[in-house]
Amino acid sequence: MIDVPGEIHQDVAPKTEEVGLLTATIPSNFLKTASDEAGESAPLLTRTLISQQHNRLHDVILPHTFIICFDFNEENTFQKALTIAKFIRDETNNSELWSRPIFFFGNKVDRVSSKEDSDRNWQHFTKEVRNLNDSEKVGEMTVHRGSIKRNFVYENSLAETMTVEEYVDYCVQKLNEAGIYSTGEDEEKRKKKDRQNASRLPESDSASDGSSKSSATDTSCACNCIVQ
Repeated sequence: MIDVPGEIHQDVAPKTEEVGLLTATIPSNFLKTASDEAGESAPLLTRTLISQQHNRLHDVILPHTFIICFDFNEENTFQKALTIAKFIRDETNNSELWSRPIFFFGNKVDRVSSKEDSDRNWQHFTKEVRNLNDSEKVGEMTVHRGSIKRNFVYENSLAETMTVEEYVDYCVQKLNEAGIYSTGEDEEKRKKKDRQNASRLPESDSASDGSSKSSATDTSCACNCIVQ
């Protein structure tokens, strides 16, 4: 999760950190330690260079999804959110990330004057996002509303709430359901090594009739462990 500051206007300006994140083709490796001096450019999740402890949150990977936060009370911030989403969805400019799911989060809903205004804004934002999501080839786009300051997010109605942490978990579970997740750097290295070892096996190790051989005492499971 990376907090990237963006200007509130209708364009996604070239040669900015904003564009760099949205059009990444090479994964970022966040190894530096966050500090007060780093400001907005610091990663929200870090590990130190001293311990070198492996952390699956820091796989060297491209983003799995985008959570675009906007001011629920300001139409111009929502329009900028749409601009960012359209920029992501442009396959010609964004060959790596254009089909990723996008979650819109309307913040500062606690400042809305009435329930009617809140519902009217949410219906408007949802309709605009639905019109944008017109392809089955891309991940889903959803709109939620809440308040980061007060730590609540409305799920389906004003009667159903979850914390911001639960909202992030909700987004992660949606990715899991879509099969979009990281298996870890070590897991990817192991799979690559297994493929290399399999390619070196002598022909005598494979059955001539095309069927796989099995031992009477050994069986293999999907995780490549051996049960005896």
